[in-house]
Amino acid sequence: SQTVQNDASHDLLHTHVFQEDALPAALVELVRNSPISSIEDLQLLLLSDSVGKDQNAQPAQQALCKVRTEVVEVTRAMLDRSNANFLLWPPCVEVQRCSGCCNTKSLQCVPVVTHTRYLQVMKVEYINKRPTYAKAVVSVVDHVECRCQPAPRPPVHKKKSSPPTGPRLPARPQKRKKMRKNRRRISKAAMRAMLM
Repeated sequence: SQTVQNDASHDLLHTHVFQEDALPAALVELVRNSPISSIEDLQLLLLSDSVGKDQNAQPAQQALCKVRTEVVEVTRAMLDRSNANFLLWPPCVEVQRCSGCCNTKSLQCVPVVTHTRYLQVMKVEYINKRPTYAKAVVSVVDHVECRCQPAPRPPVHKKKSSPPTGPRLPARPQKRKKMRKNRRRISKAAMRAMLM
């Protein structure tokens, strides 16, 4: 039964060779010497033993959206943003973070459940050029569960509406008129004061 199927696959390939572009001989041999009973078997065979593949290369696997261990720096800002006269030890720690790719660019791998974890670190502070050691606690956020969700759209900036394009009266003549009126008032008031 297996031989009959292989012969049928072989005949199909030879028919294809004569009808259209020739198939590579290595592909014909690969199919002839493999047990194929469905399209899925053929697809798997072609994926696993593709013609012309590098013998040292592994098939690529999609990095799925999931929680992975990452390294983050332990910064002074995690403890005290206003003081730069100390160091923290260790300088980095492992955290759990979502990473990986989704099936389309419109989706991104994001955390849907997080957990805050508190870590004890050593604070090394220099006072009078001498180190002092103290225990301190910093917090890190671990991602617990990830999901592919639509990526947030960047905010749309509204264009400022331009002023109407109709004729404008210059501002200076209006100011001059007001200034002239004020001068007249001052002048009349000054004259009255002088006359009295």
